[in-house]
Amino acid sequence: MNSIVFFMTSLVVCVYSGEPGKYTSKFNNIDLDAVMANHRLIIAYFNCLMSEHGQGCSPDALELRRVIPEVLEDGCAKCSPTHIEAAKVMTNFLITKKPDIFKKLLQKYDPDKKYRKRWDAQLRAAGFDPDKF
Repeated sequence: MNSIVFFMTSLVVCVYSGEPGKYTSKFNNIDLDAVMANHRLIIAYFNCLMSEHGQGCSPDALELRRVIPEVLEDGCAKCSPTHIEAAKVMTNFLITKKPDIFKKLLQKYDPDKKYRKRWDAQLRAAGFDPDKF
């Protein structure tokens, strides 16, 4: 379901490998429950993604910043099923548990609501109301 992956696929689990046409699989075994329980990690990635020039970013977070526009534009065309499932989990987590963070990220990376409009029907089918974020 490409609807939910439009943003969070890139977050935490989908760092570009540099290999044309593919995202790396090195993060396929991430314990998402541990990530979601680590507020400090969530905030570190959030701060990196929101910074103007990537100040204070870890190497993985810098790669994430670099691929977000591509993932948003192509609907995660280079993602594996593992990435897509992880993205669903992370998107649901951010929308339900960290809505302020999710809204701020959307304001930065989708200010014109271009991507939210593109996937409106899929988001609604997944139980989310895009008008709320």
